[in-house]
Formats: sequence, structure tokens, C-alpha cells
Amino acid sequence: MIGELILSSNTYDIGRNAINNAFSGQASFNIFSAETIYSGATELSILFNNLTNNIWTSGSTGNYSIKTNNDSSTDATGNYAIAEGSTTMASGDSSHAEGWNNTSAGLNSHAEGSFNIAIGWGSHAEGGNDNADENNIAHGIGSHVEGSYTTAFGKASHSEGTTTKAIGDYSHAEGVETAASGISSHSEGYRTTSIGNYSYVNGQNNINKADYASIIGGSGNTLTDSALNSVILGGNTITGQTSFTTYVSTLNIQKLK
Repeated sequence: MIGELILSSNTYDIGRNAINNAFSGQASFNIFSAETIYSGATELSILFNNLTNNIWTSGSTGNYSIKTNNDSSTDATGNYAIAEGSTTMASGDSSHAEGWNNTSAGLNSHAEGSFNIAIGWGSHAEGGNDNADENNIAHGIGSHVEGSYTTAFGKASHSEGTTTKAIGDYSHAEGVETAASGISSHSEGYRTTSIGNYSYVNGQNNINKADYASIIGGSGNTLTDSALNSVILGGNTITGQTSFTTYVSTLNIQKLK
């Protein structure tokens, strides 16, 4: 802008002359447009591009893969894969690995935390370990692991807690040293195992081998594979072998109607 200041409303000569007299020379301004923005004489797009190029770089292989630009072995080798953090690997197409020492090997998989491996298609591994020999591993399609030293083998299975295994399709293992191997089975508590399909077990050191059966509480209880649709309620070292049966050591009924 060169010249005197012109007001768009009524002109006040005294004020206008005072302002114009304050300028000893010419006033010059950078031009802004919808396409280009400057910081001083430098386009902002150049500044942002330089910043982005310092943070991200292309993966060693894979079409359109990117990885963070740091001094670790982080790499993205799958097509459209993203790897960030430290010592991570995104080898599955469209996969994402972040955190520390994580690998997303399955198609569309995601690994985060530390020492997690997502192998299955669309699987998710998360949680934290400090030992490379105790990875959380999501093997199954659409499986999910979290916690410490957990494994999900089954399709759409879920393992959480510590040292748990969800082996059957759609199974769920949680707690400490539990395993769910039956289809749609659920195991929780401490060192419990659900082997039967659609079975459930909790408590401690309980084993459920029967389909459609449950062990609720107690310790050292077992339902054999012949005990279909049976239940053990509490107690210790009870073994159930008959189907359609409820097992209980002591029954205390407060009121009957």
C-alpha cells in the first residue's frame, strides 16, 4: 500500500492528517491469497514440507508405505503400511505398528505397546512386556490380545490379563494362566480351562470339558466331557460326569416359595 490513508466513512481532516504525517515513507505489505501464504518472504508450504520430510520417510519396500525418520530399525514394508515409534515393523499391507518392538504382520492389522505381534487379518495386539520371549500374539482373524504374554489363536478370539490363551474360535480368556479352547468358550480367574464348546469356567484350578456347561467358583473342580449342560456351583474337588445335573457341596436355602 503506497499513499495516504483514506477513511471509508466521513473524513476527519485533523485525524487523517495526523496519521498520514506519522508515516515518513512508504508502507509495504506481503500479499495473501487463497493459494499462497507467506511468513516473511517464505511460503508456509515450504516450511511445512521441510518439517514433514524430517519426521516421515518412505518405507524400505511397499507401495506408499511410510515410517518415522529416526535412528531405530523401524520400517514399513507392506503396501500402504505405517510404522512409527522405535524398533517397530509394519509388514502387512495396510497395517500399522507403533510403540516399541511391535510388529503388524497381518493384513489390516495393528500392533501397539511393547513386544506385541499382530499376525491375523484385521487383528489387534496391545499391552506391555519388557521381555522379547513373552510377546502378546494375535494369530486369529479379527483376534485381539492385550495385557502381558497373552495369545489369541481363534477367529475373533480375545485374550487378556497375563499368560492367557484364547484358542477356540470366538473364545475369551482372561485373568491369570487361563485357557479357552472350546468354540465360544470363556475362561477366567486363576489357572482355569474351558475345553467344551460354549462352556464357561471361573474360580481357581477348575477344568470344564463339557459342552454347554459351567463351573462357577470353587477350586479344583472338574466337569468331564459327558456332563453336558451341567453346572458345578462352588465347592472344592468336585467332579461332575452326568449331564443335566447341578453339583454343589453344601446348599443353604434361606427361603422357599
